Amino acid sequence: MHSKEGVDFFMLYYYDYKIPRNSFFAREVSFTRFGAITEERREEIKELIKKFFEDEEDKKTDINRYMKVLEFLGSAGAHVRMPSFDEQVLFFILACDPDLVYLKTYLNMGIISVKEIEAAPKSKKRKLEKARSEQLHNFTGSMREQMGFYDSKLLKYESVYFDEIVKYDGLVSNFKGDATTSLLRVSKLVRTFESVTDEEFERIKMISQEYQDSVEDPNSIHTLSYNILAKKRKVNLGSLKAKFVLLIHTIDPELKMLQIYEEESNVEEIERRVIEEFGYYDMELIRLERLYHLRFCPDKVISAWSDERKLLWTQN
Repeated sequence: MHSKEGVDFFMLYYYDYKIPRNSFFAREVSFTRFGAITEERREEIKELIKKFFEDEEDKKTDINRYMKVLEFLGSAGAHVRMPSFDEQVLFFILACDPDLVYLKTYLNMGIISVKEIEAAPKSKKRKLEKARSEQLHNFTGSMREQMGFYDSKLLKYESVYFDEIVKYDGLVSNFKGDATTSLLRVSKLVRTFESVTDEEFERIKMISQEYQDSVEDPNSIHTLSYNILAKKRKVNLGSLKAKFVLLIHTIDPELKMLQIYEEESNVEEIERRVIEEFGYYDMELIRLERLYHLRFCPDKVISAWSDERKLLWTQN
């Protein structure tokens, strides 16, 4: 027999959480990936959220706010104001996690995808499945700690919201997080910038200047990396090589990382100085700067004792 506290906890968990949640997501078969929601309608939903929470002193997302949103979405009033499931999902996302903490944390944790496991050799699948399970467990715990609740559906719909809406909106001015590591995952595919034409380089320089004039923190390598990855219409670059040329030309046109590398013989000191200057260190950036130097400014003196021939390891 349950204690009074046990019964109360069960009632809170089941009736205040499971029932409205299951009722809400029972309509997800009608979801159309926000296709019919205009920018004007999105703004109206944001205003509705402001009014919905205007009496609350604490705007922080927690389990109580989450359950209040689910309760509202199950009401007749919500269905009158937002007839479509897509509109209700948008309300759900922007009311519970407007900063997309779920999605950003998931991406920053580098969780192994199902596609990666499916593509892996049979001998490695079990190991990858176990690693993914542990990563998801850590992600769940992180969300409960940061947000006060965990809901896998919120992550699912945030991903769609990002793909269908966020990446086509304006540039992000000041990204909080590490997007550079994600961008550099494919950098090893770039062995040379020789195929980037002079005309393309001039266009990249124009995009770089427009970018710097548009964002709050143009010197942030993570903000630029995020915009390169996410804002494909705003940072309109055709090739992978062009993306890395833009990254270097915008963040370090004087090739200071490469200069530090040439000046120091100690790896720890190289890392310390680069982090102090740029807030981030990865040897791949120095390799890419060498490629940039060879292609676009070969006459630039990096250091008095630099030997070009010894540094052609970047081509190997």
